[in-house]
Amino acid sequence: MMDILDSAPFGFALHEIITDDAGRPVDYRVLQVNQAFERLTGLRAGDILGRRVREVMPSIGDAAFEWIKGCRMVAMDGGARTLDHYSEPLGRWYQVQVHCPEPGTCSTLFVDISEQKRAMGEVEAQERRYESLVAHIPGIVYRCLHDGHRTMLYLSDEVRRLTGHPPDRFLHNARLSFERVIHPVDQDRVRQVIGEAVSADRSWDVEYRLVRPDGAATWVRDRGQAHRNTSESVEYLDGLILEITAERRAEKYLKGRLSLEKMAARASSRFLSAATADQFSEAVERTLADLGALFSVDRSYLFEVSPGLSRMDNTHEWRAPGVESQQDRLRDIPMDSIPWARDQLVRGDPLIISDVASLPPEAWAEKEMFTAQGIRSMANVPVRGVDGRFLGFIGFDSIRRSLAWSDDQVAILRVLADLVGSAMARLKSQERLKSAKEAAEAASKAHSEFLANLGQQIQTPLNDLIGFTELLLETPLDQVQATYAGKTQATGRALLEAIRRNLDLSRTETGKVDRNSP
Repeated sequence: MMDILDSAPFGFALHEIITDDAGRPVDYRVLQVNQAFERLTGLRAGDILGRRVREVMPSIGDAAFEWIKGCRMVAMDGGARTLDHYSEPLGRWYQVQVHCPEPGTCSTLFVDISEQKRAMGEVEAQERRYESLVAHIPGIVYRCLHDGHRTMLYLSDEVRRLTGHPPDRFLHNARLSFERVIHPVDQDRVRQVIGEAVSADRSWDVEYRLVRPDGAATWVRDRGQAHRNTSESVEYLDGLILEITAERRAEKYLKGRLSLEKMAARASSRFLSAATADQFSEAVERTLADLGALFSVDRSYLFEVSPGLSRMDNTHEWRAPGVESQQDRLRDIPMDSIPWARDQLVRGDPLIISDVASLPPEAWAEKEMFTAQGIRSMANVPVRGVDGRFLGFIGFDSIRRSLAWSDDQVAILRVLADLVGSAMARLKSQERLKSAKEAAEAASKAHSEFLANLGQQIQTPLNDLIGFTELLLETPLDQVQATYAGKTQATGRALLEAIRRNLDLSRTETGKVDRNSP
């Protein structure tokens, strides 16, 4: 029997269990070992046979040499036990099988598994490094089957943050398929993009929304590629899902800003080119339509106030389809009917109301008026002329939902209010200039007509005077008389010529030029 054990590749040792006065095993004596024992442990049989283990290895203890416990248990309970044990004195790992051939003895069969343990340790270390790496990736690392449900084989813990579900709920569709947390609107598109990429043997890149249990949606970007086996069949899909909610918001914000800037540019062009009241009115209507559509509000409008700030008039209104007009009800309204809002607007402050129902007590009149119109939220900005005079206000209402107005929305309202105010002031200035010009032209025409009439009245007696002097010069006159008569005639002719020139000028100014007049 010992010859067989000596040729065995595993270590063998037979031990005598040593107990204390209470019958508890506390040590053991080595009775027999095989050659593999010596080779695997580095201990020589001659040095240990018949001796207690604690004599051979004084530093050994129960915690350091676990098979002592195994021997104790087997000696007490019988049967067999298998355990992996690291021997600190020997610096090796062993897999040990402990048997109890008869009471008071135990035998051990063991093999050196240090290399396997080292390899397993390296694998475990790699797995820990991988898990640590994955844990620091701000996204979901996954592996799934290429089936209709995206059956998950592996998911990193980031899935918990992005979906609100722990990874184990998705693994092998234990409680939930990953497809079900994709937004219903996006599911077909995601399935199509990934399917086409797999068919073409290329990577995919698709954006979609993940829906949390509370209904909140998170935008993500999913990139990955299929893994094929040696027969070129798809074995599984590997991918990375990154959250892009912030990027989506930034993109939406930039698009919104660009739309605002384009709308402001169009409005500026319209108002700068508005030379008449009709053109100004058209510019206001088109701008209000752009404003309402861009901000998804229900009404946008312009109010103008009387010079004394006592009345206001809803001069222009745009409304969304299905929204009732309020324009006819808001004509010639006393400004005193909204004192709280009036004071803010006249002072130059915007009137921003996210919830009409939450207006302060001092705004009770405004609350009644706005509620009667069905308004839930509103934003108004004062319109001022270039001289700073309050001319009215521009704004919009929301009646189907409450809205929190953004700084960008208020800013664009201010820009539009400045454009409207400048255009209104320019048109009023043009009207005053036109009136002054017409008055000046009328005065000039009256003056010319007066001169023409006066010239006609003077011309007849002056002709008579010239004729009388001609007759007088034909009569016998002394030298002095002839001189005076000649001067009178010359002066009369000069005066007549001057009157005729003035009459021609007057006729030109009054548009009554007589081409046949002398």
